[in-house]
Amino acid sequence: NPDDISDELNNIKSYLPSEFKRVSRTLEEVEYWKATEFRNFLLYIGPIVLKCRLRKSLYKHFMLLSCAIRLLISPETCHTYNFVARDLLKQFVTEYSSHYGEEYVGYNVHGLIHICDFVLIHGALDSFSA
Repeated sequence: NPDDISDELNNIKSYLPSEFKRVSRTLEEVEYWKATEFRNFLLYIGPIVLKCRLRKSLYKHFMLLSCAIRLLISPETCHTYNFVARDLLKQFVTEYSSHYGEEYVGYNVHGLIHICDFVLIHGALDSFSA
C-alpha cells in the first residue's frame, strides 16, 4: 500500500543520520523528488522500507537494482565487482517487463545494462555525472 510506504518514509526521518542532506518525501510527492532523494531511497531507505511492504518477487527485483548500483558507486568495488553488477542489471532489465509491463521498458531501463561499461571507463558512479 503506497500510504503505508509514505507513512514509513515520514517515520524513518528521525532515525537518519545528519549526512542525509535531503530526506525522501512521501510517495505522493515523488514527482518533486530530487536526484539525491531517489539515490537515498534506492541505496539506503528503500531496502528497509520496502522489505515487508512489497510482494517478495517485487522486492527481490528492486534489490537487484539497489545492489548493482551499490557496487558501482564505490571506488573499492566498481571495478572488482563490475561483472556482478552487470549480471544483476541484466537480470533486472530482463525481468522488468514481467513485473511492470512491456510498455514500460524504455530507453532508460535498457540503458542500465551499459552503465557498467561507463564505470569501467570513467570510474565509480559517484565520480562522474551525465
